[in-house]
Amino acid sequence: IDSDTPKEALTRKMEDGSEFKLVFSDEFNKDGRTFRPGDDKVWEAVDLYYWQTGDMEYYHPDQVTTKDGSMQILVEKKRHGNQEYMSGMVQTWNKFCFRGGYIEVRVSLPGVATVPALWPAVWTMGNLGRAGYGASTDGLWPYSYNSCDRGVLRNQGINSPYSKIHGQRLNACLCSDQDTPSAGIGRGAPEIDIIEGAGADGGNDGGGTVSQSHQFAPFDVDYKVRSEYFVVHNATSTYKNTYTGAELQQMVSAKTKLTPNVYEGQGFQTYGFDYVPGPEGNVKWYVGDKKRASLDARAVGPNAGNGVAQRPISEEPMYIVMNVGMSAGFGEVRADAVKFPATMSIDYVRIYQDPKKVDVTCDPKDRPTQQYIKDHKELYTNAGLRLFNETNYPLPEFSLEPKC
Repeated sequence: IDSDTPKEALTRKMEDGSEFKLVFSDEFNKDGRTFRPGDDKVWEAVDLYYWQTGDMEYYHPDQVTTKDGSMQILVEKKRHGNQEYMSGMVQTWNKFCFRGGYIEVRVSLPGVATVPALWPAVWTMGNLGRAGYGASTDGLWPYSYNSCDRGVLRNQGINSPYSKIHGQRLNACLCSDQDTPSAGIGRGAPEIDIIEGAGADGGNDGGGTVSQSHQFAPFDVDYKVRSEYFVVHNATSTYKNTYTGAELQQMVSAKTKLTPNVYEGQGFQTYGFDYVPGPEGNVKWYVGDKKRASLDARAVGPNAGNGVAQRPISEEPMYIVMNVGMSAGFGEVRADAVKFPATMSIDYVRIYQDPKKVDVTCDPKDRPTQQYIKDHKELYTNAGLRLFNETNYPLPEFSLEPKC
């Protein structure tokens, strides 16, 4: 916990009247911090090209620092290798993780609301997958699945137009003689997003929006969830995202319209989510002090249409990622209309949990990650590897009729 966190922020009154306590904070009040590997106890800025989303920028540690009481991620028109732009991505991967509770960030988004180009994001992911390291996430992202059935198979075991997913590498069918961190328990690298920002969004008459999502695998037929269990609040400014997935991910997502004054240092806005992990869990997303959307795990319950079972709300230890990308895969990029440099400023990151359920390790007993990461170092340190099968690690073998 950062000693600069104000006293009144040490606890938080939750929706049901209970009081959560602060278990992690970083206020970024000390100027000039750097985030190269080894510089910081919690955050590390990556040095890599993020090919996964076909980005136009290169992520470099020099693009991230602290200034004027915020962490600042600087996007510049500056060539690096084949990339025309440079930006930053910081992660707490394998240094700080949490399970359950409420995470809040206060952010000033980069650029302007009316220009589509920048893709600012603050998100969380399961510690067994390291963002940017494709071989580590292959077969794990965005799985949240603890059943042994055809949902773990490549393309979900059916020749379907909606799923081209590679299969759950660390699935619940695996016996203890196989290379898995927890035999009999399905593991993955699920993703819950605090925000992904978009400019010039038709859903806000050409203004800015943020989407707030939980990504899942395996998928429902055509990514259709049980809509009564995914509810939007404040319908004047929040609406369900029409984008619900593609052949490598399913997402349950809501979008909220932003005012133009929360960009480029003019003003800040708070964003967060509160979640309960597990097959009976839920996620509630917030923009400002208003609840915007609620997801109950029953929305992604068993689906008779394609034989997949319950997808739990992420049960993995989650780490934090903050970055600004540029990718035509996310939306139109009108780079010529951006005034570079552009800056995303993060005033603080705070996490609150039920005092009786504090869980802030990357290596919980029921979902360990440390030994597996140690034993598969190449997956997590060689960003050039795109797929698990490019390594020498054996792919775990399993049968859908477990005979362990």
